[in-house]
Amino acid sequence: YNSLKGTDGGSKSFIGAHYYYDADTRHCFELSLSSTTSYANQDAHGAVESACNPEDFSSDFSLGSSSSTSFGVNQFTDGSYCGWWYGNRSSTVTIMSTSDVAEPTLSVTEPFTCRYEFVLKVPPSCEKLEPEPSYVHIPNTYCRYYDYGGDGPCENGRSFNDVWQQCEDDGPEQCMGVMWNSCEGPTSDITVNGAWKLMTAGQEVGDANNPTATCGGKDQALGHWDAFVRKTKAPASTMPSLAPSSTASQEED
Repeated sequence: YNSLKGTDGGSKSFIGAHYYYDADTRHCFELSLSSTTSYANQDAHGAVESACNPEDFSSDFSLGSSSSTSFGVNQFTDGSYCGWWYGNRSSTVTIMSTSDVAEPTLSVTEPFTCRYEFVLKVPPSCEKLEPEPSYVHIPNTYCRYYDYGGDGPCENGRSFNDVWQQCEDDGPEQCMGVMWNSCEGPTSDITVNGAWKLMTAGQEVGDANNPTATCGGKDQALGHWDAFVRKTKAPASTMPSLAPSSTASQEED
């Protein structure tokens, strides 16, 4: 067995790619952790230990992915198909801090067919994986949108991460962010299900006190909607602008 240090350049952070070689099965496993999407892969076709590294690794199967990873137990889902009896491959990824290791150390088992358990041990000096927000939060703002849903009781809503992923999948040319109305508590609470609207790309957003041609600010949001706008990888015109302009008439929910 062999465990390799992550590719982030040192033991101070475990964000990066980690590899584990199982000499009994001749399988190499890859665990890639980032502040956005993390994933697990497997080279299952006669891998050799010398090729179990970032330069030579070749993936045969996805073992699942996750859009949010942190210390503790994480679920990686929707991996490669494993037949009608087992469905898609999936993994449980546990990240723990322990003084037993001097650098990030990965181990992998397969307790059940196509169900994998990754354990990444990191020294106490490692930085916790706290994803950097990929959005700018603008309270009490209501903008033009192209898709919506989740209005009504909590059980009819969706999680913010699920909606944000839909926006990411649509791409910055179509979706510049999410308008959010939590089903309980403060409008800005993204830890509960809520109503949502996907914001049309190419708008100047302004803020609650500075409406724009397509975003009505507090007079249209009425304290019920917050905007979460892409922070990066979007055209400059899609980023929030604090310059006031006239408010265009829009239909409200």
